[in-house]
Amino acid sequence: MSESSDVGPPTAIEQPPAGVDWQGALARIAGWGASILNGFVGDRLAERERPLAISMRLVGRKGEVALERRLRSQLGPVTGSICILVHGLACNEQAWSWFHPENRDYGSLLQQDLGYTPLYLRYNSGRHVSDNGCELAQLITALCAAWPVPIEQIVLIGHSLGGLVVRSACHYGRLDGASWCHAVRRVFLLGTPNLGAPLEKLAELVSQTLKRIRNPYTYLVGGLLELRSSGIKDLRFGYLVDEEWRRTPERPLRNNRLPIPLLPGASHYVLAGTLTEDVGHLVTRWFGDCLVRLPSATGQEGSAERSIPFPRENCRVFPRLNHFDLIWHPEVYRQIRHWCGE
Repeated sequence: MSESSDVGPPTAIEQPPAGVDWQGALARIAGWGASILNGFVGDRLAERERPLAISMRLVGRKGEVALERRLRSQLGPVTGSICILVHGLACNEQAWSWFHPENRDYGSLLQQDLGYTPLYLRYNSGRHVSDNGCELAQLITALCAAWPVPIEQIVLIGHSLGGLVVRSACHYGRLDGASWCHAVRRVFLLGTPNLGAPLEKLAELVSQTLKRIRNPYTYLVGGLLELRSSGIKDLRFGYLVDEEWRRTPERPLRNNRLPIPLLPGASHYVLAGTLTEDVGHLVTRWFGDCLVRLPSATGQEGSAERSIPFPRENCRVFPRLNHFDLIWHPEVYRQIRHWCGE
């Protein structure tokens, strides 16, 4: 007797779940793995020209943007208002929509509400901030040369380390006399360690201490800590330019931060979070948003010489929003939209 007539269709268990894009999911996992790896050892990957080293790219809603090709075919309708979003350490462009159930982000909402054309930077966050900033400045120059319509304004949004990269790019662009600097109207810094991050200071202190102990095991641990990337080390004091990290390398705990001016003609906005409702609470005073303390995020140190002149009216603190909440939160977006609409 033939058994073929008794064999029914495969059960639901034997079939892959409908609607699940496994190929896309695996690609995202691989992308995040590479981004995390680059965040911690990306400088070494780049120096040795390893395939896993991430190259700086602009990404649109349809994927990577090739500036040598027609931008309209890659981005769809474009406007004269450009918004560039720069992610933080060990992340990629997907971070902006990772926590939103509908994959909406500040860029897509600004496009919907105010007509901006959003672009997302993908880069090797383990390299020095100054290296990434210089390359981003050159990339924006190339982008403006290829843009198919007259550019009216540029908005830059940086989260965490990305905020330092944005400020570095503005600095190097201004030094090079790049015309796009005059088009930058607004710079948003979300949870950016403008004056440095205490966790990186602690890591350096522990590393130096362990290496001084006459014990092979503690020396090994100290040496392993020292392997963290240049991008991470730049977070120690919020370095933006080559001259800062190149000075006194034999004294890594010395603050060599220089008074880098804000980009003239652009309004700078600071958005910071705190772990508690009361911004004066001891927990918030010590830990800020869990990674960046409030004085560092707002650029306000004890002395005016060491502070960054962000206008007070351009600083907004969000109680009970941690460092990663700032990547996507309705209140944060409402504030960005309000400032963009002024």
